[in-house]
Amino acid sequence: PAKPATAEGRVSRRYRLHVPVGYLPSQPQPLVLEFHGGGGTAAGDDAGSGFSPLADHHAFLVAYLEAVHLDNGVSAWGNARPLDYGVDDLGYALAVLDAVKAHACVDLARIYATGFSDGGGMTEMMACYAADKLAAVAPVSGNYYADTVQPGCNPARPLPVLEIHGTEDSIVPYSGVGRQQGEFWLWSIPRWLAAWATRDGCHPDPVTFLQSDAVTGLRWEGCRAGSKVEHYRWDGGGHGLPPSIGGEDPREVIWRFLSAHSLPRR
Repeated sequence: PAKPATAEGRVSRRYRLHVPVGYLPSQPQPLVLEFHGGGGTAAGDDAGSGFSPLADHHAFLVAYLEAVHLDNGVSAWGNARPLDYGVDDLGYALAVLDAVKAHACVDLARIYATGFSDGGGMTEMMACYAADKLAAVAPVSGNYYADTVQPGCNPARPLPVLEIHGTEDSIVPYSGVGRQQGEFWLWSIPRWLAAWATRDGCHPDPVTFLQSDAVTGLRWEGCRAGSKVEHYRWDGGGHGLPPSIGGEDPREVIWRFLSAHSLPRR
């Protein structure tokens, strides 16, 4: 559901839930919240992201969320702050999470978020304002506004973060977008990563742990509460995932990072 007062009159939105092959209602499953890119749809993301076959292989649920379609017909996430475009996308995402938990057997300690481009920005929104519900996040090529506008990003707990970005991304530049471009501006990806390393209490200088296939892997270590910050820099790459990371499918790399983390059992 969406609140009409904060969704430009729109009453509701759908989402798609992929249930993995062999799912048993009595067995708690990890859940990935997947946010499509700007202009996309939940159905298109289900068909094209590659996460549903991955979920069947590794046995986890995937909720494909749907952004609001604006008056020009293009879908976009309100990811600059909790209430953007007149739409409460944070509230929508949390409502989807509650709905999935009500209808499927979810491992509450293993809920994750990932997304591409505009959906990557929405992933950071969840990291900033719903860290108590997420075990880890992995945005890709995201437009990360949350820490450059008020009230800023203050997660409730240290949160493991993986980010993947191409250095020649022409849509969301690796070097950022300055204030002169308008109200919403973007830090460079290195500065954005450094900010997450600071939040998580990591050592300030990253170490290089991978150098292959035009992809450089950087990791910030010594983080609080078992968190970590990792980054795959696609040297010369554009807006999207690299063909491989160290010879592996990037989606497998994302899942391995996410699945390595869980919330403390209560």
